[in-house]
Amino acid sequence: MAPQILRDARSFLLSEGPTETLLMYLGSKVIHAHQDLERFIAVRLCAPRVAARLLDITERIRARCSKHSLPTGIVEPGNSYWVSALVGEIAMWAILVAAVEHRKGHELASTWARSKYEERIESLTEADSAEWALAPN
Repeated sequence: MAPQILRDARSFLLSEGPTETLLMYLGSKVIHAHQDLERFIAVRLCAPRVAARLLDITERIRARCSKHSLPTGIVEPGNSYWVSALVGEIAMWAILVAAVEHRKGHELASTWARSKYEERIESLTEADSAEWALAPN
């Protein structure tokens, strides 16, 4: 069962040390075409709260980036790339959490994924924008 979950959770490949391009692509999809991913997480992975939270966090990240100056050297159009990368990282963790959250026999994996997800959300939504570049992955 575990190999199937890991194989099916495409985000697992991303969390192993992905290229920033894949995270930016995923983040861009969440920002611009979130209905498909929201439906996948809510319906297919049976995690509607994770899907709703992902959209909420996406809006919070977008709002923070528009209100605050970003780290030195990150300007438009880099700002949209930066937002996409941040949202992509949160989306990666959201998919992983949704994939293991209610699976019997995977409580440890679920707890670990949820912990990492919450840590990253906190680091991206609570830290000053200048700290985002230094926040641990």
